[in-house]
Amino acid sequence: MTECSKFSRVTQVLFLGTGTSSCIPNVPCIMKDPPTCKVCTSSITEEGKKNKRRNTSALVKIVDQSQKVKNVLIDCGKTFYESTVEHFPPNGINSIDAVFITHGHADAILGLDDLRQWTTHKNNSLNVFLNQETFDVIASTFPYIVDTSKATGGGEVPSLRFNIFENDSVVEVFGIEFTPLPGDSHLSHFGYQDAIDTVLLHRPKLSIFTDFCHSIDHYDLLESLEKFNAEEKLHVAPSFDGQVLHIINGEYTLSP
Repeated sequence: MTECSKFSRVTQVLFLGTGTSSCIPNVPCIMKDPPTCKVCTSSITEEGKKNKRRNTSALVKIVDQSQKVKNVLIDCGKTFYESTVEHFPPNGINSIDAVFITHGHADAILGLDDLRQWTTHKNNSLNVFLNQETFDVIASTFPYIVDTSKATGGGEVPSLRFNIFENDSVVEVFGIEFTPLPGDSHLSHFGYQDAIDTVLLHRPKLSIFTDFCHSIDHYDLLESLEKFNAEEKLHVAPSFDGQVLHIINGEYTLSP
């Protein structure tokens, strides 16, 4: 994301989910006797709760040119509803103003129907930004959302306006530039070493890892990254559900 207007700025990023499509805990893991999965077992305890993860998603808070707050949702997967119930109230989130869908997998699109709560009776449509491939998946999965004439009439339908962008384009929303990153060299997602290599290549001021499966323990990774940060003089952190990144005048704070 880049601030393309001196009057628009990103002030907060709320991590609604930080796990893969399967989420954590994996139910068979916590039902196994004796338990063998450290991550899933710890995720249902108070001490290990940062290992509990829903589908990866985030809410970006923007203060636009007119100083109005705009909330941009990134991905709307299977656990979108539960994530908003848990994390919107304590963070004072009462609107969604635009949506980005990064890809057409279940963990990024299967919560789209739940956006009806954010458009019904508000006399407005939500702008959804996505590439053509992702739009085609949504059109086949939710035909009544893309074409409301296909709705059965048995309930309300979210009012969404789809905006298709080219894979190599930059998309401006509320004065902020969003740059999609290509992932053509990978079958699905970056792995841990891929992420580390990218950090070492670009050496950003802050890197936050997300989309974890139950093979990675949050607390072990945190300890490992602290050593990595000291050696490389970088700041790389593992995210967790409910974590908040605050940005003020170009400086950031990350909730522990």
